[in-house]
Amino acid sequence: MAAEILVATGPGQGHLRPCMELCNHLSSPGYKATLIIPSSLSSFIPLSFPHKTASIASPARIIPRCDRIQQPAGQDLEAHLENRSQVPNLPRPQCAIIDFQMGWTKAHFWKFNIPIIGLFTFGACAAAMEWGTWMAKAGDIRPGDTLLIPGLPEGMGLTYSDLKRKPFGSPHGCQPPGGGPPKPGYQPSWIPAIEGSIALMFNTCDDIERPFLNYMADHIRMPVFGVGPLLPANYWNSPSGSLSSDGHGATVKEHNRQSKASEDEVIQWLDKKPRGSVLFVALAANGRSRFDNMRMGTTNTDTEPRVNGWNSTMEAIGRGIRILAWPIRGDQHYNAKLVVSQLKVGIRVADDSSEMVKKDDIIKGIERLMGDEEMGNRVFALRENLIHGFPASSEAALDAFKDFISQKAD
Repeated sequence: MAAEILVATGPGQGHLRPCMELCNHLSSPGYKATLIIPSSLSSFIPLSFPHKTASIASPARIIPRCDRIQQPAGQDLEAHLENRSQVPNLPRPQCAIIDFQMGWTKAHFWKFNIPIIGLFTFGACAAAMEWGTWMAKAGDIRPGDTLLIPGLPEGMGLTYSDLKRKPFGSPHGCQPPGGGPPKPGYQPSWIPAIEGSIALMFNTCDDIERPFLNYMADHIRMPVFGVGPLLPANYWNSPSGSLSSDGHGATVKEHNRQSKASEDEVIQWLDKKPRGSVLFVALAANGRSRFDNMRMGTTNTDTEPRVNGWNSTMEAIGRGIRILAWPIRGDQHYNAKLVVSQLKVGIRVADDSSEMVKKDDIIKGIERLMGDEEMGNRVFALRENLIHGFPASSEAALDAFKDFISQKAD
């Protein structure tokens, strides 16, 4: 009988899509995956999805001090696990892989003796930088100083401007006690979510983030597996890089945003441009004035904007696309630092994101980016790690993970 692995996704498609792809990669002779989803995401599961799903009530919104009112969701999850345990001769799942936003589910899985794997749907760099900033007590940095974090690349040293740009709220979690922005070096909000885990998974690969995966393994002191990028199948199957479909037969569209151009028109416009001439703009348009300046800047330089997240950053690198980074919130700050300082395949639109970025800043950034041939060569070299399909290093990590949990189950 195939061993079962449970995968619990957090709310939002940015969490659902990687978890769906993780199920695909986990399923193999001897293994099957079951996806546990908040009911609010049920409509996003295509009929073609080949794995079992279990729907629970959608988690409550974040409230002060990171407490969550999860009674309905917890009851649904526990009922599912209880019903499953009553099936004769059905072995318990080998583990539950839990999106860090679903850390509250741990107690329910533990009640049924199911070990926990912590899943980060973003990259290892952001987690490593948060941990390192906390350990290094980075709040003491003064203007002009650079604080090197032991164990991390020198290029990732923290500066005063890094802390000045720190967003309101930690990259993927709650506010610190009492609300308001977290203090520099504050404990990462995901620490409580992974406590009690027997291993961690990251939506990244060894080829791109080896130093940060190693850092997390050394400092968290548990096995760490880079099992990404968890991108849709059509990404790996299409060397030309068509990303207009999510890989499950559904078309990717932006919601609640008016546009004069259809998606097909945008794709046709892009297809007419010379290879290597399209700029990928990494940003989150957080306010109308920011978006308008971005739109005007890209219009004046004959480029097309695209909204970014961690998956989009990996998509860009995998297609050999340089990145003009405009970090505004969340892990975008550390993603931008990775792209600019470590991988050297992009530049920032401005050094100080606490100030309003002007149209001219974007135009100058684009011209500088597109004219840098050495940067283009570097990103094309990185592209070789992803262009031939799902990374071999991640396949090896998945195999190592299955061996690990099998040994734990014995």
